[in-house]
Amino acid sequence: RQYDDEESDGQVSSITMSQTVIEGGRTPQMPILTAYCEPVNQTTWSIKPLPRRYNTQSSSQPQSSEAESQSNLFSIQYPHLTSCKALPSQFPIDTPPVDLDPFLPWIHDVFPSSDGKYIQFIAQNRRRCFNGQRRVYNGERLPQGVVAHKNYVHLEYGKNYFMRPQAALFQHVPVKKVEVSDEHDDDSSNHEKIASTVGEEPRYRLASHEDADPDGMDTRFICRFKSFDPDATTLTIVGYSLSEFELDYDFHTYRKGYLHTATHEGYDNHMIWMSQLLFKCPIPEDWRDKVKLGDTVINDYSTLYVDIIPIRTPPRYTPPREFFQPKYRNSKMTLENLFLPDDEWGKDHILPKIDHSGRWENIPICMPSLMTHGLLPKGSDIRSHSLPDHTDNHVAFPP
Repeated sequence: RQYDDEESDGQVSSITMSQTVIEGGRTPQMPILTAYCEPVNQTTWSIKPLPRRYNTQSSSQPQSSEAESQSNLFSIQYPHLTSCKALPSQFPIDTPPVDLDPFLPWIHDVFPSSDGKYIQFIAQNRRRCFNGQRRVYNGERLPQGVVAHKNYVHLEYGKNYFMRPQAALFQHVPVKKVEVSDEHDDDSSNHEKIASTVGEEPRYRLASHEDADPDGMDTRFICRFKSFDPDATTLTIVGYSLSEFELDYDFHTYRKGYLHTATHEGYDNHMIWMSQLLFKCPIPEDWRDKVKLGDTVINDYSTLYVDIIPIRTPPRYTPPREFFQPKYRNSKMTLENLFLPDDEWGKDHILPKIDHSGRWENIPICMPSLMTHGLLPKGSDIRSHSLPDHTDNHVAFPP
């Protein structure tokens, strides 16, 4: 990506972000940011309970269309992400894998909290990019399934329909950890096996609020953490967690007085709070101090990574109050649970293994932002420092 830089003499020079990183950055041995795209079959959304997505290598399970799509999982690498300082500009925003797998979050920025407890994600709703509208022409016959709104129709209604899974990412889904002992999926895979220091990968099933685990009550993504040893050039799994929302989008929609958080047709650009997706993943406890002090970053690139695996369910087009979390049950805002997970998803919808699921992989966990950009020295505790005085070198801080 190129940027124009106005110099003092008025001339404009074109520079690239890679030229701004003078030294350091990701080495060829370090993991490369990768997106694993999984085909989405929206025709299965009308089936109740929602069909389970079996692992790719399973030959003994009945091959539904969704199961068959697993064998088409394909990866896209982004080797141009080489710098923590330039991460927001090097992340694949303009040509994201979301255009191929709409369940992947359209990530724009990622950074750890200053206390090292969380890795924070800033994403956007890609469907809104295809909400441009035009008037329906006199006598025009719209394709089957295309719905006009007040005599307007989407300019790119095919892409708008394809991007419907983006709305689901704003809605929580409860999950419960389960033991999978008789699964027909085998571990044979083209994916290279990675060593683990935390035992077996946790497995989850879709659940009701009553059955969900406490940390799985309000989530949407599985988070897997990996550490790279630059001396041995090995990658090791060091932990798992479930994502947390920064705010409850369903509750926010209700408080705004709107009936639905998402709509089938997508005529909802006026719901501006559904534009930016904010979520975070708890970092394993053994690594929080290292992240807080910046010890996981070497020469402007991280040795600690997180994979983001979306939990794939259709968007809920019912009123938000029909599936509020239990913490709202004592108020007058709730309705009876009219969205019934056991009917919609079943009680045995076990999620596929991570390596058989569409996902973001090898997202670098850099230093806290003030360290990354040189406003605080590496290894310092932000809580023991005051913000620097306003100078020309610290224009981010108001006078």
